[in-house]
Amino acid sequence: FIAIGLAVATFMITPLSRPLWDILPLLPFTQFPWRFLSVQAFTTALATGAISNLQLPITNPRLRFTKYSVPLALALLLLYAGLARLQTDHLLLTDADVTAEKLAQYEWFTGNIGSTVSAEYLPPTVQPRPFSSQWLVTGHRFTLAALQGAVDQYSLTEWQTDRQQWQVTTRETSVVRFPTLYWPGWQAAVDGKVTAVTPAPGSGLITLTVPPGSHTITLRLTRTPIRLAAELVSLLALLITAVLIFPQSPITNHQLPITIAALLSLAALSIALRLWPEQTLPASNLTWDFAQMGYLHHDTDSVAGGILFDDGARLAGYTYSTEEAAAGDTFTMTLNWQTPPQEPVTVALTTPAAAWPAFNPPAPPFLVQSQPPSQTMTFHFALPESTPTGLFVPRLQTTGRPLMPSGETRGDLFLRPFRLTNPNTATLSGLEAKAITGTVQANTLALTIAWGTNQPLSHNLQYSLRLLTADGTVAAASDHQPGYGFLPASSWPVNQWLYDPAAIALPDDGLARAPFSVLVELYEVGGQTRLVRRLGTVQPNGVFVPQSPNF
Repeated sequence: FIAIGLAVATFMITPLSRPLWDILPLLPFTQFPWRFLSVQAFTTALATGAISNLQLPITNPRLRFTKYSVPLALALLLLYAGLARLQTDHLLLTDADVTAEKLAQYEWFTGNIGSTVSAEYLPPTVQPRPFSSQWLVTGHRFTLAALQGAVDQYSLTEWQTDRQQWQVTTRETSVVRFPTLYWPGWQAAVDGKVTAVTPAPGSGLITLTVPPGSHTITLRLTRTPIRLAAELVSLLALLITAVLIFPQSPITNHQLPITIAALLSLAALSIALRLWPEQTLPASNLTWDFAQMGYLHHDTDSVAGGILFDDGARLAGYTYSTEEAAAGDTFTMTLNWQTPPQEPVTVALTTPAAAWPAFNPPAPPFLVQSQPPSQTMTFHFALPESTPTGLFVPRLQTTGRPLMPSGETRGDLFLRPFRLTNPNTATLSGLEAKAITGTVQANTLALTIAWGTNQPLSHNLQYSLRLLTADGTVAAASDHQPGYGFLPASSWPVNQWLYDPAAIALPDDGLARAPFSVLVELYEVGGQTRLVRRLGTVQPNGVFVPQSPNF
């Protein structure tokens, strides 16, 4: 069995298995052939152990150690093959770099949910999958919203992994949404009375009906029957493993002190490592990229320091004027080069969508500046009235490519995120959309769209952007979530405009069939259309004229 498993796993990694990958319908669920590497490693370990247990016909007690020579030789050979020439790439982190917010930013930046981009860990009620959240967009994690009715006051009094307690005051019976995804097992009590819990349509967040008045609301994640059965099976498996591994005879008197000493030594080592003084690292060298090093980490080596590029340039660090800037402010970023590059440096303020190949044309950056090389480079970004809201990252580009510790090249270098805000007030009668600006460049129409709503939204809406000819023919179309997924509709504040840089490719014949009417349609995925608006017109000369009045 072990030999067959090892042979099958090895075969599935090689190009010889290509016909099976093309024919068998379930294999794509494993994503790619290297998924079988873990199976190969496991069966190889079993084979090594089986070889060591072979009963070799050796009668001389002095030669009995030779039964271990084959597995030992195999282990040494594997160590040499895997580690002898290995150049490691590691992420330099401190405890302060591994927090709930930093992990949420990792998922925001990479598009992963946990360790996968497929979003299969999300409940089926979440459609479409989110790429951001109200926490990351606004910086406020513990917020409630009334999908129906109104919440006058609320406060969080207790927060644990499986338990929350809130004080909520409503003036009328209200459907309140909580900032937690609904899973089977969540239960709610209002003033100790059990209340039904349901997922919000589209976003999948916990909602429940709250009567008027002031109430104590408790949310608890309890065991479902399936979870309880799985835990009992795991416990039984653990007990069986302990019986098989440990000797059935009781610990002898001379073994007991050794066992106690080993446990105390392990505890002392753990405490010492926890109390060991940790080096404080500056935020001026925090970077990440999409290709290899997707977690925000301190990017510096122990010899020369700084961020090395393959053209010899070395970035010593960078600074921001602020970690949160508002519309009307000037956001200033300074790059300090130990060895400046030979060519100009471009910095773009963008979201992670700018690096995702799925978007065509690419998601436009918010602001872009380029400067000639120098030891110190200062970029001043004047934030306009139409500044979008949420987390943004500066993308640094020059002719050289950033390098990993091993010397291999990385993807485009992104610096640590900062937050943009745009506190404005608008009187809205419902769901609204309008175009603020529009330009045609390189066969692409770049727009700034303003979204707004007069009440909290349950769904993470998607929008369809279309270019229509004079006879109503669709010349071009593009479908995305607002902000390319980084401005989810369920996080929109009420009575406030939210600005969204967007882009749509012109048809292959360019402006030959212009003028084009630009229409936008907001809709629920798999559900109803919520809004249709004419944003403006693209004239034959490439000039975009916003629609006024908006309809």
